[in-house]
Parts: sequence; C-alpha cells; structure tokens
Amino acid sequence: MEAHGREFIGCKNCDLVFQNPAQLPTLEFERQRYLEHENHIGNIGYTDFLGRLINALRPFLKHRQLGLDFGCGPSPVLATLLAREGYVVDCYDPFFFPYPTRPKYDFVTASEVCEHFHNPGREFGLICSLLGEDAHLGIMTAMLSNEVDFEQWYYARDETHVCFYSPSTFEVIAELFQLQILSLTHNVVVLKTRRSH
Repeated sequence: MEAHGREFIGCKNCDLVFQNPAQLPTLEFERQRYLEHENHIGNIGYTDFLGRLINALRPFLKHRQLGLDFGCGPSPVLATLLAREGYVVDCYDPFFFPYPTRPKYDFVTASEVCEHFHNPGREFGLICSLLGEDAHLGIMTAMLSNEVDFEQWYYARDETHVCFYSPSTFEVIAELFQLQILSLTHNVVVLKTRRSH
C-alpha cells in the first residue's frame, strides 16, 4: 500500500502494518526529529497526555517499585511524573540514554515508542528481557482499527512512525513473549509477564 509518499506492508498473521524496510529513515534523521519535540515537564498538554498511560498502569503497581522509561527521549518526562508518585524509575533511549541501568525491572513503560521500531520483534524482545517476574509493561501508541483511513491518518504522516499496531497485533505479541493482556483501552495497553525470564 502506498501512503504518505511511502510504501507500507500489512502482516496477515498479526495485523502489523510496517514501512518497507528499504525506506526506513536514517538514525541521524530520527535523532534530529526527536530533538525538535517539545516534550518537557512544563508542557501541560503533554503531561496530561502521559497521564493516560500512568492512570492505566497505576492499579497494577506497588509503591516504590522499580521501573524503566523505555524510549524516554532527550527529556524523560514520564520518568519524572512516575518518580513524583513514589516509583523509582530509570531511563533508556537508544539515542540519549543508551544503557539500561539494571538487568530487570518491576515495570517498563513505552509511551509513543513502539511506532518507531525498525525491528519490532527485536525491540519487544529487548523490552521483555528487562521485565522481571510478575512485572508489568505499559504501552501507549495510536492503534489501527477498521475506522482508520490509513491514507489520511495523521499518525502515519510522521516519517519516524514506521510500524502500526492493532489490538490483534498486541494479542500476538502477548502470545509470542509470554505476556498477559490486563487492559487494552483506547491506544493504551497494559501487559504482565506470565512467567519468569
């Protein structure tokens, strides 16, 4: 399928829609685009937006649990908001915080991250390797549905957004990585490890 000046491919097994790998943006292009984002703690609209993920994840967490803000960008706002609620949160981002501090976490968040994955299988494998036993994963990404007109969809216009998920995709991801879906609401999914890694 051609859209937004790029070619996209749909997986018949998991409903993932992903950009032709030959057309993926360069890492330097991505890094520069992320530096242009105005995602900072003083941006009330952005902090309210992140609150949707925090609100979905909060019922499953315990005070002082150890978390990782996966793909936090240059300004780890989500980590800051979670720390204010009493959690201990490390940061990871391949461009700006390239090394996870610890081997395992009680929870991992990925807000507006998964749509940037050039190799979703490898990236989800990395995330799951960082989840401890009975750990939680909170993801926020705009999801595909039958109501989405992909050729007009604002979310696909961003040149760094290269793969798109539906609820069915997350069901397959959960099965592949031994995760249990606890909640899946509008653009937010919370999962839990089903066994120790």
